[in-house]
Amino acid sequence: MRRSSPEEKERRRRLEVNRKGRMVDATVVDLQGDMITFTYSVRGIAYTASQDIHTLRAMLPPNPLSAIGPATAKYDLSNPANSIVLCETWSGIPQRAQKAAG
Repeated sequence: MRRSSPEEKERRRRLEVNRKGRMVDATVVDLQGDMITFTYSVRGIAYTASQDIHTLRAMLPPNPLSAIGPATAKYDLSNPANSIVLCETWSGIPQRAQKAAG
């Protein structure tokens, strides 16, 4: 059996969080290179997460920095630190960022 590459494991993780995850208000606080950093709170606990988006850059607005601000994250109910703001089939970046950049 062939081992999955790290990129494939990350893709599967994103899709699973998207499929099973719960949505929560988030704030994108930074976007540098291929990393997007966001914060959110679940049951009174604040989380800061970074996500590698190098394979998802096409989903960002033309001016990627316009994505900084309010957003939506999805998190794994059994592990709230496991979260995303983008995956292949979903984006938590609001339309205002998409329109403002266009």
